[in-house]
Amino acid sequence: MPDHQLFVNPLKTCLAILLMSGIISILSAEDREEHERHDGRGGKKSSRTLYKEIPPAVSRTVSFTNDVKPILLENCTRCHGVKKQKAELRLDTKEGILAGSEDGPIIKPGKGEASLLVRSIAGVGVESDQVMPPKDDMLTKDEIGIIRAWIDQGAKFDGK
Repeated sequence: MPDHQLFVNPLKTCLAILLMSGIISILSAEDREEHERHDGRGGKKSSRTLYKEIPPAVSRTVSFTNDVKPILLENCTRCHGVKKQKAELRLDTKEGILAGSEDGPIIKPGKGEASLLVRSIAGVGVESDQVMPPKDDMLTKDEIGIIRAWIDQGAKFDGK
């Protein structure tokens, strides 16, 4: 279409622009479905990708001390450790993990996918204020898979 025809019928031009933006919006709907914004209280703040389903457990034997504890210390204990226990939860000790949170038990030994801890770190099947960590990037699929495998394997605390 020659450039001068765009000015001849501005209504057609506006309709074409609206149609294109609608198509782009539809195409990006799937991307928006994977992105949520949380501030830890259900409000909107930072953008991050949530998982559509809980990542699978890793296919190896997992050690709490060597595999799980470092993930929890790196990602969880700022809010669920010695200084703070948001939701009455401590993730830096065996006793704290077994005690659970104000919402009850966070692990179901042998049932990683059903455990609140796994569902919260994957952001699957929980309210927006339960998605953890609330402000930082989500754990990787491998990190979630490690924690899920540990719980699937009985949530045993080895070592100290």
